[in-house]
Amino acid sequence: MSEQTALIPSAPVDLMHLIGLRVQARSPRREYSGVVLPRGNSPRSWRLRLALDDGRILPLDASWEIRPHDKLLRDSRNRVRATTTRVEGRPSYRYGDLPSRHLATRTMLRREHRAQPAPGQQPVAYYLAGQDWVPLYAIADAVNLPALSPSRQAAWNAARTCAACGKRLGSPLEISPEPERARRCARCHRLAAEQQWIEAVRPVQAEMAAWAREVLADPATVIAAYEGTGGGCATHHVEDVNGNVLLHARLRGFDDAELAAKYPQYAGTVSAREILPQIQALEGRRIIGWHRWWPDNLRVYDGNGTLLTPVLRSRETDELADRYRLWTAESPLYRLGYWYPAPKLPWNYTGALDSVYRKAVSTSARAVVMREFLHAMAEDEPPEPTIQARGTT
Repeated sequence: MSEQTALIPSAPVDLMHLIGLRVQARSPRREYSGVVLPRGNSPRSWRLRLALDDGRILPLDASWEIRPHDKLLRDSRNRVRATTTRVEGRPSYRYGDLPSRHLATRTMLRREHRAQPAPGQQPVAYYLAGQDWVPLYAIADAVNLPALSPSRQAAWNAARTCAACGKRLGSPLEISPEPERARRCARCHRLAAEQQWIEAVRPVQAEMAAWAREVLADPATVIAAYEGTGGGCATHHVEDVNGNVLLHARLRGFDDAELAAKYPQYAGTVSAREILPQIQALEGRRIIGWHRWWPDNLRVYDGNGTLLTPVLRSRETDELADRYRLWTAESPLYRLGYWYPAPKLPWNYTGALDSVYRKAVSTSARAVVMREFLHAMAEDEPPEPTIQARGTT
């Protein structure tokens, strides 16, 4: 038995094993949750302590029933996680499960509490910061740093106070970009970003409507839908803005018709060479695709390697997914937490718009969806901007 255990005759040995761990403790009268701390520095403090979430410190003895906290130990899949790992015999924590009301690293103590570990104070747990395990100390046992001068104390308080709502937080708040350069809490930062987003997209909505009218008025415009169907095959559908079909075929990646007849997955497919005139008729047309349209298997070469078909590409500015997203003023979801001086193109995430397009059961149905989107944009009656600030509160 260790010396520390010997000094706590009323505490069971397995209680020492829980030092630094977030637990649920049941006394003869009530049930509490908190972090188990080692005995105090006072010679008369011979019992372990329980640091409660409300700031109280309660002494423990053998009458307490203690078990690890269920919510802390399991993730969304009900799997045991961080605190089952022990570093130097102490519990460990990762981002998201640290009981920050009770334990802190040296940096957290200095930045959030203006404190430091007391002389001789030992860590009670460890925290994974990057790839290193950093010691965690009991906040209740730390000692205050020397007092700041009035000017530095004012700067300390200002860095942790939201300029919008006045809420005081423990850590310094981020400074918003120009022109405001103000510190805001997460909620006020999100609200300001939402308002900035709404103001910025108003002129952009008009710009996207003008683009749609230009596209529909251009006689060279075609709408192209493409879907890979496996086995080196892809279905291509191209039509003009009036719905007249210019090309619809399921193409295979080789010319040999006899070879294709041997395999059922190539039934109903044609080679690009068989529809060469239809492909050549698309040369010079303005192609509107949901994303960039890359019809590589529309290329046909002669025996000398000369390309017989035009290289068909949609312009970057003619990607309907991003254009329609800007016209609807749909917010960038997880990126809304950042400040947007102006909406940007392109985005990698198209939210609900992608699901509308992809739920179409065929390439021809997708072309109908795209044509409807273009006409809706050309009418220049955009919906109100939608704010979906997931993960920024």
